[in-house]
Amino acid sequence: MFAARTDPKTPELLKQKALERGFVYGGQGATGEFLDAIASDKYVLIDKEIWKSVLQLCEKVSIMEMSEAKKPPTNLSN
Repeated sequence: MFAARTDPKTPELLKQKALERGFVYGGQGATGEFLDAIASDKYVLIDKEIWKSVLQLCEKVSIMEMSEAKKPPTNLSN
């Protein structure tokens, strides 16, 4: 058993997050299973700002790859 002081909305939000991520019990979000997965590192949380930075980096790499793909191939046989 585990208890924590949280915002009154937090238990319902956790149920929703658990359900969205496939942690389901009795047709509802399995909060305990979700928290167990987080605590055991089977499910990893990432800071929102770090995630935004990762997405921006991926976008830059994708743009660079598309730019490279549009370049005509160089003839290496000369």
